[in-house]
Amino acid sequence: MKALLINPELLSVVPIDISGENYINDLNLLLDSTCLERYPIRNDDGRFYEIWVDDDGLFKMDPETVCMFAYNGCNTPLAGKGIILGFNPENNEIENVPITPEEATSAIKFIRPISVI
Repeated sequence: MKALLINPELLSVVPIDISGENYINDLNLLLDSTCLERYPIRNDDGRFYEIWVDDDGLFKMDPETVCMFAYNGCNTPLAGKGIILGFNPENNEIENVPITPEEATSAIKFIRPISVI
């Protein structure tokens, strides 16, 4: 299944392939997670997709170096890496991501750590 990997540390969005049958295992491995959180998104042209992140991502990072991202349509900044998958609301199943890396990048604001002296 086609997905997009968001890496705020590298300021990148890249296409990846994950297993359709065992996608939760793939997400946990790719995000170095044991507790996933899902954020559903419906963009302006009606396409549905989800952003998956490590629910404990913020707690696993050094506050001095934590990298986050904000995504249009999501009400909270997300810590660590994220994975975008397509979602079909008619059958409640995931599917290939319906957007390109360029479309995702244009909807993301990367948040980098700042230094306060």
